[in-house]
Amino acid sequence: MPLDPRKNFLLEGIPENGNPLTNDQCPVTNDRLYCTGDLARWLPDGNIEFLGRIDHQVKIRGFRIELGEIESQLLNIDEIKDAVVMAKEEGKSKEETYLCAYIVTLETASIDLSEIKKILSKNLPDYMIPLCFVQVEEIPLTSNGKINRKALPEPELVKSENYTAPRNEIERKLVNIWSDVLNVDQDVISIDANFFELGGHSLKAAILTSRVYKELNVKIPLVEIFKTSTVSGLSEYIKSSRQDKYASIDPVEEKEFYELSSAQKRLYISQQMEPGSIAYNLPAVIWLEGELERENLEGALLKVINRHESFRTSYQIINRKAFQKINNPGEIDFTLTYYEAHEEESQPIIKQFSRPFDLSIAPLIRVGLIKIDKKKFILMVDSHHIISDGTSKDIFLNDLIRLYKGEELPPLRLQYKDFSQWKNSKGEMEAVRKQEQYWKNQFEGELPLLELPGDYQRPPVKSFEGSILSFEMGPEETNGLKELALAENVTLYMLLLALYYVLLWELTGNSDIVVGTGALGRNHPDLMPIIGMFVNTLALRNYPKGEMSFIDFLKEVRKNTLDAFANQDYQFEDLVDHVMETRYPDRNPLFDVGFLLQNLESAVVEIPNLKLTPFFHEMNTTKFDMSMAAVEAGDKLNFTIQYTTKIFKQETIQRFIGYFKEIVSSVLENKTIKLKDITISHDLEDSESDVLKIDFGFFETGDTN
Repeated sequence: MPLDPRKNFLLEGIPENGNPLTNDQCPVTNDRLYCTGDLARWLPDGNIEFLGRIDHQVKIRGFRIELGEIESQLLNIDEIKDAVVMAKEEGKSKEETYLCAYIVTLETASIDLSEIKKILSKNLPDYMIPLCFVQVEEIPLTSNGKINRKALPEPELVKSENYTAPRNEIERKLVNIWSDVLNVDQDVISIDANFFELGGHSLKAAILTSRVYKELNVKIPLVEIFKTSTVSGLSEYIKSSRQDKYASIDPVEEKEFYELSSAQKRLYISQQMEPGSIAYNLPAVIWLEGELERENLEGALLKVINRHESFRTSYQIINRKAFQKINNPGEIDFTLTYYEAHEEESQPIIKQFSRPFDLSIAPLIRVGLIKIDKKKFILMVDSHHIISDGTSKDIFLNDLIRLYKGEELPPLRLQYKDFSQWKNSKGEMEAVRKQEQYWKNQFEGELPLLELPGDYQRPPVKSFEGSILSFEMGPEETNGLKELALAENVTLYMLLLALYYVLLWELTGNSDIVVGTGALGRNHPDLMPIIGMFVNTLALRNYPKGEMSFIDFLKEVRKNTLDAFANQDYQFEDLVDHVMETRYPDRNPLFDVGFLLQNLESAVVEIPNLKLTPFFHEMNTTKFDMSMAAVEAGDKLNFTIQYTTKIFKQETIQRFIGYFKEIVSSVLENKTIKLKDITISHDLEDSESDVLKIDFGFFETGDTN
């Protein structure tokens, strides 16, 4: 394939014998390359610019960085003779990475280190500017002439020249909140630093607004974090805002039955319509490697179930109305189901483990353990969506690990039933009604239908039979997307959502498209430690048109997304009741396509003598015609397309994946391109895709970023 002069390319690894690669090994047809491990860029004038080594790549604030590129920019400064850039670890748990530059200046040169940053900022983004600079007499070398990085002195981390300390009590409290939410050391958070450049996204922004409300008695709209993304700016906003005294959620009085939340009602009705369906099951499969104590694991699971009432909740109809009942620990029957099998025999066990739940019988969670050998096990967890969501996954896993290790957990002040009672209170229902008009305005007039080009006629009754294909964006594309999002003041979620809309527009020609997504639903700080179903469904309506530039369309998606999330408490089912006169058995209400972005902090969990990692398995259900989910995985983005097999063949979805990749490439090449000028190759060969690789996320997430 020809090398593209607009992109970086990598010369990967020099052969030990120093010989050139043969033609069949060479990535460029009919040519011969040495693989040197050097990183270079082919300039438009035909020259090649050396940038550094491929083996010196690091990740800062979610961005993949070539240290050689920074070194190259340093060496362009006349006064600098030599330079080396290294990644150093700092912060609360030595998990925060920052850049440190070691420089050698010319003997006659006099340079102010603070000026170096100003020079670098002309050609490099903020996250590639080293936090500290160390001036050394020479760069130490090993005996064979390579840079001896271990011999470089440890830097004394001092605040950046651009650092401005908090000036008042509000700014000090905000810095403390930012530090906790972003997991960044307080000492390096300047009051002028950008929340999103420090690693923030919309989920963390929602948590930030919640913390500010609790500690400073001011409710900040989510959109304000995007308008005013610095400590100093938020401080001024808070000073000029009306105080709204923080009010805790009160526990409800003990009784036999409790009201359902809107989310529970939605899922209860869905399950009753399809009692034999597993569409709302949330399975996960996890490798356990090491010295597993089976009895300890079962004991920890029982403690988690006893700790969180959601796992002990069942649902009953009384006088034609559904209620939830909290069962006492002694009233439920829970055991860890145990199997022994060879690894190749595990897939049928896993497939059969996920089966329908009877919502009238608790617990609505089941756990199984397959012993593969003495130090290798597969943990299977299956639960119903009515009792759990994305944040619940993190709570469950964290509690299980801590209890397995023998830790004592503090008692919970609130449970899910307290949230249900609170949401059904007069004050909360009045607040939600204020959001009703926004959604009515969004869906006034004729409702759009999206007809994707399928292979089979739509069945007369909605089918949940589905399959999943996966694909990934490599480090270069992922970094490019993150840089574009940062430059346009949008989150990665908003950017990927806009690209998904463009795909749907290309496939259908529709200029009025509704995409479903999930909202966290935990707007009150008291709700963060509770396991339960908080997620609300949002129907996002946007209008892609051929004459629009991608950037203009992205701005519309940003505005509409922020507005929708500002009104996320209004329940989806209420919206459907208001705007749909008729529900069709062959379709979902309002939309048939979905989108989601997840943030996984870690795919591997280590505890003493035991390692937990995801086990890859296939899922065969889907709620929509087609939905896309993206997951940040290191310096890559992993995507999955979940689709109904009653409408699409696998090769059709593979073509859709190829189209999406072409759209991403076009936008990264020219962000101002008009939508009509984004071309896709309709004769594109099938993309290589794998079956979905499941992580710990057996709870459907409502985190949008």
